[in-house]
Amino acid sequence: MEFNNTNLNEKSKDSYIDSTERAVFGSVNGILFYDLIYPYIFLIIIQLVLGASYAYVVQNNPYTMQLILSLLTSLTTLIVGIIIAKPKNIVKAFHIIKLDDIKLIISTLITMMVVTIAYNTVITLFGVDVAGGNTNQSSIVDYIGTVPILAFLAFIVVGPILEEITYRYFVFGGIKKVNTTLAIIMSGFIFMLVHGVAGFVSKEANIWRELILLPPYMFSGCMLAYSYNKSDNLAVSISVHMLNNLISFILSAALV
Repeated sequence: MEFNNTNLNEKSKDSYIDSTERAVFGSVNGILFYDLIYPYIFLIIIQLVLGASYAYVVQNNPYTMQLILSLLTSLTTLIVGIIIAKPKNIVKAFHIIKLDDIKLIISTLITMMVVTIAYNTVITLFGVDVAGGNTNQSSIVDYIGTVPILAFLAFIVVGPILEEITYRYFVFGGIKKVNTTLAIIMSGFIFMLVHGVAGFVSKEANIWRELILLPPYMFSGCMLAYSYNKSDNLAVSISVHMLNNLISFILSAALV
């Protein structure tokens, strides 16, 4: 019986290369915490940079162009997230909404609204003018009065879907691997920062007023993360987000 030493050597060589590659990439991923946090930190930075760039660029553009740029910003963020996170099971994050989900949607929405109203009432007593909201909210009111159909599509349909996939599926889902409570808090905190970036880069905005008006955004972001975590259904947090924006849209339209 004869042995084929050439084939054995080739197999050993291939095995050695494969083991080396695994060791190198494993070490790199371990140093960067890639499998736990790294892609989501990168996604957060991209979102903040794009958000700040968008808020700065759109100041001298017509409202229609501003909304188009806003949609492109959100889509770019989502595409970057998909590329760096490589989600293979994103479709599995969506499930048919059941009765328990409906109860969770309603309770989450009511909690968000009650806390926001209570917070605004308290800061009003301390002399803070909450009329029109922060720069982000006041710009939405302007959009509604100028391009209502495009504003509806951007803030009621596209916005909530893209934001929930970004902040809940990617950010919350990534940080949850470390700790669920931390993931809820960070998801809410990042959600708040992104919704405040317009005020941070605006020359006309009062930075202190912008900061005071931000906490409800963080609370809402945390509640959206909570609803997603409790239901394990992205359709639930998207529904809450859409309904919340719809109510805000109707109230804002009434003021136009």
